[in-house]
Amino acid sequence: MKTNQDSFESQVGVPFSTELLETWAEFFTTQHAPEFAMHGADLLNIAKLDYSIDSLRQVDEFLSQVRRAGVPKSGATHRLVIRCGAYVGEVMRRSESPGVLTWIPLGNLRSERANTVVPAASLENFVALCSISRRFSTFPFAKVSMALFVEDCSVWEYASVVIRLCRTPREQGEKFCEAMEAKFPEQPISVAMMDAYLSDYS
Repeated sequence: MKTNQDSFESQVGVPFSTELLETWAEFFTTQHAPEFAMHGADLLNIAKLDYSIDSLRQVDEFLSQVRRAGVPKSGATHRLVIRCGAYVGEVMRRSESPGVLTWIPLGNLRSERANTVVPAASLENFVALCSISRRFSTFPFAKVSMALFVEDCSVWEYASVVIRLCRTPREQGEKFCEAMEAKFPEQPISVAMMDAYLSDYS
């Protein structure tokens, strides 16, 4: 019988752990030999990647440059999505108190939300970042992938919304999530583009 752990491992090739996501984020902030480099690595100013929210402005600029230069479909591009997505997620996770946000494999999210639509597994969403109370989940890898192809798609703005929701009082946050579920009943709760809605509950 295939387990949730196996589901993650079949997508990635290694077992799930938070330490793995931390390692991927660290790879984004360091230089590598050409055979292990990600696409566009020469455009990234790694000296400014300090895991602060402001560092995501540098990531936005990097993704914008990569998009303008053209994004080929290759293993190097996949490494970019994985490493950059992990970095964006780790910036959000580390900005809050320990345990407020946690990485969850997609298979586990499916098990916890049996009555909720959860996207099919792919490079962009095989792992989610979830609030500890499971009030919401979001997919940093998908946001990075979107930013590679969509102009004015900001990971800094995205992370700011996630953190704002984390800091919204519980009752207001629950009302917000209920309102989003009612508005988009066929979609999983995601905070990728919710800033305008969130302002109604702050």
